[in-house]
Amino acid sequence: MVTPLLGADGRPVVTSTLSMTAKMRRIAADPRVALAAAGRKQHAQRPAVCRGRIAHLPAGREPPPHVSEIPMTRTHSGRTLRPIKRTMLVTDLGFLAYWGATVLGLISVGSDEFLQQWNWSFIGLDLAAIGLGLVGLALGPRRPVALPMIIVALPLTSAAGLMALNFYLIRGEYSLMWWIPNLWLFAFPIVALAKLFRILALIESAD
Repeated sequence: MVTPLLGADGRPVVTSTLSMTAKMRRIAADPRVALAAAGRKQHAQRPAVCRGRIAHLPAGREPPPHVSEIPMTRTHSGRTLRPIKRTMLVTDLGFLAYWGATVLGLISVGSDEFLQQWNWSFIGLDLAAIGLGLVGLALGPRRPVALPMIIVALPLTSAAGLMALNFYLIRGEYSLMWWIPNLWLFAFPIVALAKLFRILALIESAD
C-alpha cells in the first residue's frame, strides 16, 4: 500500500506506509534513534570551511579531503600566533640584555672610537623596537592596540639587523659573533610578518 505525500519541493513523494510505521515504532521505542537522525541531518546541512571561506555543501555529500571542518577563528589564530610571540619575546629580551651588557661594559664592538659611535647610533632604533614589542606582547590580544604595536616593532627589528649587516659587508668584516645575531634580527621579523599577515587574511576572509 502506498500513500502520496508532498515533499519540500512540492512534488509528490511515494513512500511506504508500512516503512513509515516501522520507523515511527523504532523512534517511539528508542528516542536515541531520533536524536541520531537529527544529528545526521544537521551534519549534512553544515557548511564547510575551505581555506577560510564558507562553502555550503549539498545534503548527503561529504566535504572533499582538502576541506577543513575547523574555521579560522580569532581564538584559533591566537593559538597559532603563540610561537611567533614567544620567539619575539626571547628576541626582544636578548636585544635588551645586549644593550644592558653594553652599558655595563661587558660587551664592546672594539676600541675604535668610530665603531663605538656607530654602535651607539643604533640605540634609538633598537629601544623603539624593543619597547613596542614588549609592550605589545604584555598588553595581550584583548587590547586592540597590541597587534599594531607588534606589527610596527617587527620591521624596526629587521631594519636594525639589516643596517648592521650592510655595515659589516661594506667593511669586509665577517665575524660570526656579529653576523649570526644580526642575521637573526633581520630574518626572523620577515618570517613572522609573513605568517602574521597570512593569518589576518584568513580571518578577514572568514568574517
